[in-house]
Amino acid sequence: PHAANDVRAFADRHVRGRASYRLPPGATVVAFVPVATNKGRAVRRLMQYLPFRGRLPVFLGDDLTDEFGFDAANGLPGWSVLIGEREPSAAVFALPDIRSVHAWLRENAY
Repeated sequence: PHAANDVRAFADRHVRGRASYRLPPGATVVAFVPVATNKGRAVRRLMQYLPFRGRLPVFLGDDLTDEFGFDAANGLPGWSVLIGEREPSAAVFALPDIRSVHAWLRENAY
């Protein structure tokens, strides 16, 4: 957090004028993202390939850009899990924190 302004300025300098990349909003992240993609498109594409094809997608996230992934998981159909709190959210389920995620995974992953 102490370097957030410098990191954002660096990103702005390197993306400005490049039509093929964007800087999506995020709470504590700066990401260089190709314009034609987002997390939802990535999830839908991955689910077309083995070993993912025919499986249940489970998308967990805590960032604003994770909403695209939640939408994709919901539409496949699958599970969408927001970590923390944010209103509104497309996530169907929520866990309060990362400790809860770890506990949920221990109980449910196989």
